[in-house]
Amino acid sequence: MKSLEGERILITGASGFIGKHLVRELSNRGARLTCLSRLDCPPEDIATLVQDWVTVDLSIPGCLENVKKRVSGCKYLFHLSGTVKDTQDISELYNTYFSDIINPIELVSALKSSLRHICLYSTTAVYSHIQKPVDEDSPIEPSGLYGANKYALELLFQLLSKQANIPLCIMRISSVYGVGMPESRAVIRFIRNMLNDCQPCVNGSPYALRDYLYVDDLIEISIQAAVCRVGGIFNVASGDPHGLQGVLKIIADKLDKPLDIRYIGEHKSDDFIINISKAVSVLGFRPRPLSEGLMLLCGFMQ
Repeated sequence: MKSLEGERILITGASGFIGKHLVRELSNRGARLTCLSRLDCPPEDIATLVQDWVTVDLSIPGCLENVKKRVSGCKYLFHLSGTVKDTQDISELYNTYFSDIINPIELVSALKSSLRHICLYSTTAVYSHIQKPVDEDSPIEPSGLYGANKYALELLFQLLSKQANIPLCIMRISSVYGVGMPESRAVIRFIRNMLNDCQPCVNGSPYALRDYLYVDDLIEISIQAAVCRVGGIFNVASGDPHGLQGVLKIIADKLDKPLDIRYIGEHKSDDFIINISKAVSVLGFRPRPLSEGLMLLCGFMQ
């Protein structure tokens, strides 16, 4: 199998939760990393792993003019950056127009003569929430601006990759969890509550099935796609959906705590089950079950 050792790789959004994990693993594999971020300097936990840290705010028109020379020659692109906050308010489109669509397209256009592979991190939020497993051919119906922007970027990246003959792998990922995840996420709050003997609070349907993906599994399949220069659209999830009550039960078992949940509201929600068979068959994807990932996370936090 080919290796990324010595290859110059560009990562956008490198200072985020997923980005840091990607930086660590690619560095372990001997890649030379150029990272784009809004931060003036790399976070301490990855500072020694990055060869070139480029500070740029992709929400600013024309921000890439002074960046293109520094990223010139990168052969692999992992595009993670983008607006995380979701909204149904279309009036906020302008605020995300440059960061989520225009500047990423300009970046790829500037690199197309050197790029050998692009990995675009998208989202399963592009799909309609229908009550059956969604595969890569399921109807597209984003419920908010986040999913809509991601899908628009998918289409434009596909156009550019076809014109430049660059393999493009689009990862439509589910909810990612793991060590270093934001403290605001439900999974991390549940664990901290139980560790502190506080009653976890569930605001929403406790039984509606969702898919939670362990971050190391996402990193592994991303690098696998880049190494093999695989193109296509892939659902990337655990294939092991659970409701919030099921998540809490696993956490309680791992921490040896009583399962005592406070419910707020009676929000109804449909199951959202993701078919990952394409990633399994094409990329050899073998994600770990939720119980195993939560065991690792709980063990780290104890």
